[in-house]
Amino acid sequence: MLKPCGYRVIVTPDTLEEVTESGIVIAYENKDREQANIWYGTLVAIGPTAWKQDGGNWAEVGDRVNFAKYTGRFIDDPDDPDGKYIILNDEDILCIIKKAKEQ
Repeated sequence: MLKPCGYRVIVTPDTLEEVTESGIVIAYENKDREQANIWYGTLVAIGPTAWKQDGGNWAEVGDRVNFAKYTGRFIDDPDDPDGKYIILNDEDILCIIKKAKEQ
């Protein structure tokens, strides 16, 4: 289990889709698409002092978020060999992504 310290947060990056809904296979070598996908993810853990300087937590575990391009560090969960995560500073979360009816 991963638990962020201080002002850090942990995000599960979105996975790269290899086949579209219509059945078109997307080449894995398409690095532009792969890079674009890792700027989005789901917030899975929040450190105890994250966003305290901003007046409290404005994001919750389970929120889909967008984060800065060249930030964070990829980490693996020792308890889950398939788990891929990115650990970020709280200020690297740029926005929360909500569907229109959730607003």
